[in-house]
Amino acid sequence: MKKSIFFLFSFIFTLDLMSATVGVLSDEKIPVYKNIVTNFISEIKGTDTKVKMINFVRTDNKSDKAAMTKNIKSSGVDYIFTVGLPASEAAGESNVPGVFTMVVDPVKADLISKDGMPRGNLTGVLVNVSPKAQFMRLKSIMGERTKAGVIYQPAISAFIVTEYTKTSTDYGFQICEVPVSCKEEVAPEVEKLKGRVDFILSVVDNVVYNAQCVEFILRFSISNKIPLIGFSPNQTKAGALISFYCDYPKLGNQSAKLLARAMSSSSDIAMIPVELPDDVNYAINLNIAKLFRIDIPDSVLSQASETYGS
Repeated sequence: MKKSIFFLFSFIFTLDLMSATVGVLSDEKIPVYKNIVTNFISEIKGTDTKVKMINFVRTDNKSDKAAMTKNIKSSGVDYIFTVGLPASEAAGESNVPGVFTMVVDPVKADLISKDGMPRGNLTGVLVNVSPKAQFMRLKSIMGERTKAGVIYQPAISAFIVTEYTKTSTDYGFQICEVPVSCKEEVAPEVEKLKGRVDFILSVVDNVVYNAQCVEFILRFSISNKIPLIGFSPNQTKAGALISFYCDYPKLGNQSAKLLARAMSSSSDIAMIPVELPDDVNYAINLNIAKLFRIDIPDSVLSQASETYGS
């Protein structure tokens, strides 16, 4: 009898999953967001999960979070997938469970805690590249340079810096953490890195890596021959040795897989930690490599998404 009840429950649970409807909320005016959504829908195509597009609302040329939250609640969807901060904040207010991506600062947005766990109904795929993916490549590039300085604002980047620290020793690196509370502290703290570190690892942190601070860090890097490891091709083009960044459209694929696991899990979504991107691109500045006398192995160079210089 107990076995029959178990199978009946399992059958009903499976039917619920098959008939689930996922709402998608994203600013379609942003091309990369559109690509992410396309990949998300492509990933779940072939399943019985239904997709319902939810209108991204603007009022007076500004995103209207309250209106979007209302749209989500009235849509009748079982789950939600959001791209970008305004859509994700609206979903967070709706209490509909789901997955977010393309949020630069999910801690500040109160979507996750500093340890990478959801604060509410949404888990997500972050934009920070996993430390493991970076260290695997840096190990063959940096040679005897093993001490990495990481400048960050703890309220924003504590989770990813903790991941760096936990992973670094597996690849023979040491992390020198440099916490700052505001952008005004960045320059003097960077200056203190002279003689302490062999290179600087950057994280996606709006306090540290705003336009003014990035310019200073790049000048410091070049003048002191302390390589900067960036997180965007633009940083590489401007003078970082190498930058690691996620394959943005594939965030949609990974988000779909994460949501599928969440839907089939007996655990509440609040118990499912956020993920770092699976797919990694990187750009290399060959002129900076020559300046710092760093040899880039052919095995690394051949897989670079972009190269600058010669």
